[in-house]
Amino acid sequence: MIEIGSGGASGIVVSELLAAVERRDFDAIAHFYADDIEIWHSFSNATAYKDGAVKMLQSLGDFKSFSYEVQERYVDGPKVFQRHILHVTKADGQTVQIPTAAFITVKDGQIWKVFEYMDPSPLM
Repeated sequence: MIEIGSGGASGIVVSELLAAVERRDFDAIAHFYADDIEIWHSFSNATAYKDGAVKMLQSLGDFKSFSYEVQERYVDGPKVFQRHILHVTKADGQTVQIPTAAFITVKDGQIWKVFEYMDPSPLM
């Protein structure tokens, strides 16, 4: 992984969130999401909020595993740009890779805003 920039604390928060998603620790995910978080997805052009975002992740329970392969991360204070490949193993054992880019803002140790660019069609 390439990490460039200062503001390592923001990068650490993002890393800890990804680890919580990988282990499906929904209490930890909710902890890392600010109460007023806004998560915009390119595939729907819609914004999700805390409860909806956590429920969406919980609904992905049919998948055997998730893992993030971070390609690069740029950190500038509270702003984090990350490019990663999301590896998902489906219930039938098929593994898919989804290239993703995310622009993330961290405030007071929590994820406050996310703009995520991905094509989820391989999951269907």
